[in-house]
Amino acid sequence: MDDVDEIERLQRQWMRAWLERDMDACAAILAPEFRLRSVATDTIVDRDEWLLQAASGRIAGTLFEYEQLQVTVTEDTAVAMSRTRQEATIDGRDWSATLHVTDVWVRRDGAWTVVARHASHPVGRSGAQATGADG
Repeated sequence: MDDVDEIERLQRQWMRAWLERDMDACAAILAPEFRLRSVATDTIVDRDEWLLQAASGRIAGTLFEYEQLQVTVTEDTAVAMSRTRQEATIDGRDWSATLHVTDVWVRRDGAWTVVARHASHPVGRSGAQATGADG
């Protein structure tokens, strides 16, 4: 399996683990310095906070799929740019959305780990109503 295929596999594995609330699998993928720019709160969330919120069910997903996924690998760094669709809730409120997501991965001791995620709404969309087909 080449590096691009491996990152694509890990991307899907991470989101499947999130949906299943498998925090051990999520923790194994997230680097200690992992940070997320949260589209929901417009804050930066660290690894511990992300795991806590995911484990608690405060942020819960029922669907996550990649509509587009493009991975670029340069030596020991990979960038995965995607368009995703998710069905999720935050504190019981609908937070289903179509998002643009960029993940940054690094290879350490032969294993890939994600160090950063940035999510944003496609241009012209915001909030929980950001789902649906493009026109």
